[in-house]
Amino acid sequence: MLRGLTVPDVDLVLPVARGFRQPLAAGYRTSLARLITDLVAEGNLRPGMLFKHCQVLQLEDTELLADAALARYDPKLDSVVNINTPEDYAEAHARPPAEITVQCFGALAGDGRRGPRPVRAATLDEAASGVGLTLDRQVVAALNGDQLTRDGQVPLVAGDSVVFSSGDGGSADLRRPR
Repeated sequence: MLRGLTVPDVDLVLPVARGFRQPLAAGYRTSLARLITDLVAEGNLRPGMLFKHCQVLQLEDTELLADAALARYDPKLDSVVNINTPEDYAEAHARPPAEITVQCFGALAGDGRRGPRPVRAATLDEAASGVGLTLDRQVVAALNGDQLTRDGQVPLVAGDSVVFSSGDGGSADLRRPR
């Protein structure tokens, strides 16, 4: 039970980071789809209109950071920074990329790339470059154990794990067992 609400009572969980509601980062019950459709049809396009019609659990900074994983990977709640001005954008752009873990397998594990290692990277291309690789037809990436890709523009967040392997067809072994 949180703030007098039981989980079945809550329609959505709304982060309120640094005093600002974060509707794009909220968790919504799928059962709200009909209400949302009706509100949009009526021209009520602001998230606040939805919040008036359902049970909202708002979580402030201290409550959000009570989650150990969130506190570890995003202690400043940077994942929900508002960027509304050119200055906000410049400040966000100047931040260092997130720390992720990179590991190389097979033929790519040579040249000092054996074993997991921390790399700061915002995209898969940057992660590959961080270990001296180029993500191309010869190299495939497994993101967090299950998304196989060669798309270097895939964004990364703190705590992500990337495994690189040669793209010769043996990469399916990189997926986590289900």
